[in-house]
Amino acid sequence: MVNLEVKQQLEESFKKGRFEVELEPLFQLRVNIQEGDKPSGAEVLMTWKGKKPEEFIKEAKDLDIANEMYLTLIRKTIPVVKEALKINPNLKFGYKLYRMNLRSFDQVQEILDIFSQNGISFKNLEFEVDTNLLLREERKIVRKLFYLSITTNLVLENFGTHCLPLNIFWDIPIEKVKFSEKLIEGIINEDGEHMVKKVKFFKALVNFLKELDIGTVATGVRRRLLLDLLRVLGVNEAQGPLFAPFLTAEKFLQCLKNFEKEKKCTA
Repeated sequence: MVNLEVKQQLEESFKKGRFEVELEPLFQLRVNIQEGDKPSGAEVLMTWKGKKPEEFIKEAKDLDIANEMYLTLIRKTIPVVKEALKINPNLKFGYKLYRMNLRSFDQVQEILDIFSQNGISFKNLEFEVDTNLLLREERKIVRKLFYLSITTNLVLENFGTHCLPLNIFWDIPIEKVKFSEKLIEGIINEDGEHMVKKVKFFKALVNFLKELDIGTVATGVRRRLLLDLLRVLGVNEAQGPLFAPFLTAEKFLQCLKNFEKEKKCTA
């Protein structure tokens, strides 16, 4: 349901040209837990006046300004990405894709053009797609995702939380999957036989993905105990408060510079 108050604020912000200032990208560091917790990338989160996308994206769509907000977000992240790549040229930045970004091939190309025109290599980009998106309008979405996958890296987000058809693994070249915090935490929130079954299932799932050359990322990692288990199970990367929360551009760059020494960043 559309929040009329948020919609009115958004409309006013857009009309008065304030939304570019009020729109702020946040960055959460991701590390390779199989290689000594070295920084491997970051997830980019779009926020507006401190709100997360789920708190304003419906209203933005209703006003037909959601796509413009998304393109503005990308433009605002370009300088940060460039600075981060000076520190570590192997980082990959993950941008979440919404249905609004996949309405046409022209929209997909417009996103890619912003990066290429600003000298950002596609090898340093990841586009994250919620598995729930693939359950609706699957064929239309898959065609555009395949188009994207020709030049960039595709990531399935919230993997394991929806019943996803297995054919998706050969219909689209997938670079990696991201396990949701709920799924990850569920591994060690059980006792006895239930925990043993969950650990066995998760290990089999990771091995299955490894056989397909698909990387794995654990999100929302908060506990050292869970991190140690994820390492043993063969998960490639992790992100979450244990390493760093979502940070402003300035704090994220500072985090990158100091992470090798401190192994943790704070807001």
